[in-house]
Parts: sequence; structure tokens; C-alpha cells
Amino acid sequence: MKFSLSMLVVALSFSCGSAPEPTPPDDRIGPAGGTVVSADGQARLVIPAGALSGPVAVAIVPEASVPLDGRVLKGSAYRIEPVGTTFATTATFAVTYLPNRRPKGSDEADLRLGKIDADQAVPVGGSTADPAGHTVAATTQSGGSFVALWGGLAQPCTSAESMQFDFLAANWNYDGGPNVFPGTDDFVKDASGCALLESFIDRSNTRGRSVSFYNPTTQHWYQTFVDSQGGRLEFEGSLTNGEMLLNDSPTSRWTWSPVDANHTNIRIESSSDGGATWRVVGTATLTKR
Repeated sequence: MKFSLSMLVVALSFSCGSAPEPTPPDDRIGPAGGTVVSADGQARLVIPAGALSGPVAVAIVPEASVPLDGRVLKGSAYRIEPVGTTFATTATFAVTYLPNRRPKGSDEADLRLGKIDADQAVPVGGSTADPAGHTVAATTQSGGSFVALWGGLAQPCTSAESMQFDFLAANWNYDGGPNVFPGTDDFVKDASGCALLESFIDRSNTRGRSVSFYNPTTQHWYQTFVDSQGGRLEFEGSLTNGEMLLNDSPTSRWTWSPVDANHTNIRIESSSDGGATWRVVGTATLTKR
């Protein structure tokens, strides 16, 4: 009978007792704790001693499924794996962001680390911002997905100017005229009452989200709008003659004009002479529902 290599291995295992447990790979974090860094170096998780009872192959990977939200900074979403991992003591997670991807008009000091939950990102309690290092951080006791986002204005917004866009805070039907799918356009104030959050969807299932707020330092209104087609618009302006007039470029502007309690008109204008004159290139009507 020919004695094969596999039979020799089996024989040796019986003669020497049970095979030893495999040694955990070097990238596993055990009870002693350690630090995990994403491949691009933009996210870091510091796990303290005692947070894990045994070796775990903890990793940080980019998160592709990011909520559509004008407050979220593109390219700053990461996932701590395994997602179901829990820590006995809190670990610290930090993400480095690109400052030019924050909502227009926002202060870096107001950025926060948010945890992604289904189709929304919620600021993590106690998260902090480091504008000098362009980093947001927070403690966590579990894996999951996180992202840098604007957490709202730090100071209270009780001025009359901060309420100038409140006429949009309602649920509307959207009619963009011929060759434009009708839809719904809903606006609500955020928890602080300082920002106006938009949720738009048309019959072609194109979705849009925006955040609008008044910055008392610049005395301007700002809006950042993102859509499900990858579009992004950034507006800046002010209330002018009872209309909210916001420019998205020196040659393009949008105006929201309240007609009565149930109707608001939108006017889109373009300029070919640097803003000296304007022509209407689109209109829409919002009807309260």
C-alpha cells in the first residue's frame, strides 16, 4: 500500500496530539488594544486595552452607501468592520475630511462625526471638530458606518433674519411646467430650528435634498442641494424685496417668491453679461398640500 503525504500528516497529528490553534494574523486587535487605520489613511480607530475580549480582525473601509443629504461631506464615509463588533469600553474614531466639501457658508467648527442609520446620518453625541487638522472624532462602542457632516449652527438663531425662509416650511406639490416631471417638495426646520431641510422627489424618482441656513456673521443665506443623479448646487444670497434671492454662480440665480399662504413661485434666471441683466430660463410653482 502506498503511503501518501496526506496520510502522513494525519498520522503525525494523531501521534503528536491535537493540532495547535492557528496564530491570529498580525492585523487582529486583541485585549491589549491597538490602532486601525484605513488604507487611504483618512480614518483612524483607537481601541483601548480591555475593549475586546479576544482577537478580532477589525478593519476600516470606505462606505459606498451614503445618505443623500446636503449636510454630509462627500468622500468622508467609512465603515468599521465587523459591523456587529462591540467594545466593552469606548473606542475613538476619527475621520479626516476635505473642507471644501462642507455645506456652503458653514463653519468647520460646526462639523461633526455622524453615524449612518438606514437613509440618514445622525451626529454622534459628544463628537468634536478639529478645523486645523480637518478632522472630526467621537467615541463609539460599536462598529458601523460613519461620516463627517455639518451638525448645525453653534449659536442660537432667534433673529428675524434667521426666520426669513420659514415660508417654505411646509409640504408642497411641485410643478415645473412643460417637460418637467411634477413631484413633491417638503421643507422642515431641523431640531435646532436654525436650518431648513428639503426633501424633493419627482415622478421619475429623482430625489433631492438640501440644507438652508442664515449665517449671522456674513449676514447671508446659504443653501446646498444634492440630488440622486450626482448633482450639487451651492447658493448664497439674501431676502430682497420680500423674495429669497440666491445665486449659484455669478451668472445664475434662483428666486423663491411667496404668493400667498398656499403658493410659492420659483424663478430661475441666467445672465450673459456678468449680472448686469437677467433673463428667465425656468419657472416652477409650489402648491401647499
